[in-house]
Amino acid sequence: MFKTITLRQMKNNTIIFILFLYTGFCFAADPANLLFIGNSFTYVNNMPGMVKALAVANEKVINIEQITKGGYSIVQHAKDPKTLNALASKKWDIVVFQGQSLEPIVDKPNMIKSGKELADKCKEAKLMLYLTWAYQTEERFFIKARKTSIGNLKNEELKSLYANMQKLLTEGYNAMAEEIHAEVVPVGLAWEVSRKRYPSLNLFRKDEYHPSKQGTYLSAIVFYKAIFGQSPEKAALKFSDQANHNKMETVVDGLK
Repeated sequence: MFKTITLRQMKNNTIIFILFLYTGFCFAADPANLLFIGNSFTYVNNMPGMVKALAVANEKVINIEQITKGGYSIVQHAKDPKTLNALASKKWDIVVFQGQSLEPIVDKPNMIKSGKELADKCKEAKLMLYLTWAYQTEERFFIKARKTSIGNLKNEELKSLYANMQKLLTEGYNAMAEEIHAEVVPVGLAWEVSRKRYPSLNLFRKDEYHPSKQGTYLSAIVFYKAIFGQSPEKAALKFSDQANHNKMETVVDGLK
């Protein structure tokens, strides 16, 4: 005997079948592949690893790799076979560019030019720019700046540059983002807000420009939100307690 199926049952079965297909495809999707291209501001304390740990803690899946070298600029990465081979090695969903910490100030035109060269090799990947932070002290800025093309400027001119360091970094990365159609990940702006709102969170190492573990963790939260569209509710407890995590999350959620 054949069982009679009503029109309503057929509609319900169709809906269930569609939902099954949809959820099946969602679960079968490959994890996002993300590549960080940068220097010690990326690899100190393994910031990509912290992003991955936050993803795990919040039940997200992502594959993250990095091509980093101490002091490297975007200009140098654009000429480095190791970087170029990494870009060509697989289909990347997201590629992040991070320049030398003074590069947007001392070599902005060449940074943008080299950014274009790298962007042309990223195929269909979404591009993100890692906006870094101002140094902790004017003294550290003077020491680093004297070794660059602005090293011959008068002290008053360097003082003015340091006072506007975050603004100049932001302008440099925004200009590059406009040229290569990238998203600026506002790590430096999060640091700026955090230093004012939560001074007890020490973001710097003793050298006054590299990140402490707390600084790296804040950077990772900013990247997590850029990647997944929302801040991570749960802390990666290996790196931070929930209370400090919540403070940093408040900072990140308050950014425009």
